[in-house]
This record gives sequence, structure tokens and C-alpha cells, in this order.
Amino acid sequence: MLVLIVISVAFSMMSVGAASLYGDLNGDDSVDSIDFAIMKGTILNRVRIDNVIISDLNGDGDINSLDIGLLKMYLLGKIDKFPVEDLNPEITPTSDQ
Repeated sequence: MLVLIVISVAFSMMSVGAASLYGDLNGDDSVDSIDFAIMKGTILNRVRIDNVIISDLNGDGDINSLDIGLLKMYLLGKIDKFPVEDLNPEITPTSDQ
């Protein structure tokens, strides 16, 4: 239950300041494990994300297990950017870790 509260607080922070990085779901200018938790909550229908653009990491218009897989690969350092960055350059690309 505590984790869900933290996710809700982080998600509320996203609404106040617009996120500018793909994968930065809480708007703190960093793609990290908190964003992973928010995306996981979204897929499990526990958290609702209004800005699908920054969380749709493969550019298919949906937030699903493919996007969480890409976020996990990014956090593990297996990829350095998301596929959507080649399709939609309007949002600031992810920064180097």
C-alpha cells in the first residue's frame, strides 16, 4: 500500500510540471526506477498516465509490456535511447546516464 501512495505522489508531481524526456513519467528530468514503478502501475491499471507520449517508448500508441521492457533495458544500460526517439523527435531525447 505504501508503494502505491509513493507512486500516486510521484504521478501527481508529473501533472504539475510537464516531463520533457521519454520515460520520465514523474517529471523529475531523470529516467529511473521510480518511472519504472509508475509504468508498471499503469500496466496493472493502478496508475493512470495522462501523457501517453512520454511513456510510449516504442511509438505504437499504447503503453504495454513492450514499453516496460524497453524502459527496463534502458535502466540496465542495454540501450541508450528508445525506438520512439527516431520516430518522434519533438520531445527531448533521453539524456546519457
